[in-house]
Amino acid sequence: MSRVHAEGQIRHSRNDMKGATMQQRWFASILLILIVSLGVGWGVHAQNGTPPGQTDGNLVVEEVLPIWVNQELLQQLHDLAGDDPTISYHAQTGRVRFMSVTPGHAIPPLDLGAAPTTPEQAARSFLTVFGDLFGLTDQSQDLSLLRLTPDEAGFQFVHFQQVYQGVPVLGGELIVQLSADLHTAAVTGEILPVPALAITPTFELDLAQQQALEVIARAYVVPTTTLTSTTPALWVYNPILLGPGSGFTSLVWRLEITSHDLAPIQELVLVDAPRRRRAAFQSG
Repeated sequence: MSRVHAEGQIRHSRNDMKGATMQQRWFASILLILIVSLGVGWGVHAQNGTPPGQTDGNLVVEEVLPIWVNQELLQQLHDLAGDDPTISYHAQTGRVRFMSVTPGHAIPPLDLGAAPTTPEQAARSFLTVFGDLFGLTDQSQDLSLLRLTPDEAGFQFVHFQQVYQGVPVLGGELIVQLSADLHTAAVTGEILPVPALAITPTFELDLAQQQALEVIARAYVVPTTTLTSTTPALWVYNPILLGPGSGFTSLVWRLEITSHDLAPIQELVLVDAPRRRRAAFQSG
């Protein structure tokens, strides 16, 4: 199996995961309601501005290492891979967002006690050691298993959702690609380093839902009675994981608004959870 095949497989699986988990357009039309500055400033900028090797707004290849990369851990990864792995970094978080080894050099399960017997155990074993490179503090606390998906070549893809104190992070996902013998062939995804963030909302769920309905109704010039909403759920949000842009890490209510009628209304809405303010509306 070529490196291109391995990278293509895992990227295809990641795109499939995004479609399944978001069920919405991530970049073109995310509706932002009350995504305001919470005074929780966080952001990491690429070393010396835009590093050489940048291929898009959020991707940096390994020509210039971000200064916050754990060099000792990175060297250990290179040693275990037996050859130079392909590694890409997120331009704003500085963390690894893609890692792939060359064919025949998949990394075996690491000796952390009992040998892993399931794909999830093998993936978590790898991330226990190398999770810091991707932005994880403690994989056992930072990741929740979404699902396992095999492919026709015999690989297993272990899909994880990032969580912060049990609250999912919007856009925070990792997929670990394993060979049939549970060796790690590739990892892709993005992790948000979350600052100290209060996860108790002060903006009530029912008020958030009502304001979201009112904002969408005004935007589409339809009565609120023609719209339906999912039950709001708490998420952690920072725009740097969803595409070009920067901002603050916020606790938000996430909900989806759809129309009863034939009008094509199907929008993802985020409402600031800690503060009660008049709703504002922006469409991508």
